[in-house]
Amino acid sequence: MAFIFKDDKLLIGLRNYTPDKWKKISVWTAPGGRCDNGETLETTLRREVYEEVGINDLKFTDYLGSVPGAKEGDVIFVFKAETNQEPKL
Repeated sequence: MAFIFKDDKLLIGLRNYTPDKWKKISVWTAPGGRCDNGETLETTLRREVYEEVGINDLKFTDYLGSVPGAKEGDVIFVFKAETNQEPKL
């Protein structure tokens, strides 16, 4: 996941999990997602951010750490990034 800043504003989105997913909830979160086979963390984040909010101009500025994911065995790697682009909603 990437905490993306533009002009000192943080981009977050409301992620809705439907009943066919693992839980039926909505949560505020930063963009991110699962790695495809053979992808690096950076490639994954760039792809996921573009798919979710249309931003392809990212500058990763810091690795903030990792936390356990919601599913057993998942790990969420957290980065800070900056952009000059507006998200497409």
